[in-house]
Amino acid sequence: MTASGVINGYTDGSFKPDNSITRAEFVKILSGMLSLPNGSGDRFSDVPTDAWFAPFVYAASDYGIINGVSEDSFGPNNGITREDAAVILYRVLSKKGVTFNESLGFNDNAQISDYAKTAVGSLTAGEIIKGDNGLFRPKDSLSRAETVTMLSRISGYIK
Repeated sequence: MTASGVINGYTDGSFKPDNSITRAEFVKILSGMLSLPNGSGDRFSDVPTDAWFAPFVYAASDYGIINGVSEDSFGPNNGITREDAAVILYRVLSKKGVTFNESLGFNDNAQISDYAKTAVGSLTAGEIIKGDNGLFRPKDSLSRAETVTMLSRISGYIK
């Protein structure tokens, strides 16, 4: 993923796989993978037009794969939760005509938000997400390593 330019390391040459990834970083990486044209707009009060992430957030919004954390806020510096990442990836795959049956077999299914259950179930059935020791940990922030793993698993479907 780093060799193909999908995700970059830090300036000191490290990758820091356990670091959380923000909503803005996730959307930037995904927009690049999808080759989305830069977008623009003003629908999110916390996405100034001159922010480094603005073209990617608006591109993903225009493409219909992201929503904000509220009606007018995107939350670009918030860590992206595992369930929110699943919802976004589910939308990407759906746009590409890729669907899977649903299979929710995690011990913490009850903690998955209703809006994310179909996405998590579908991505689980498609083996895009596999969980950790029987847990999905839906509210946890997604790590850089988990991001690369999930994006690697969908890459064959979105080209």
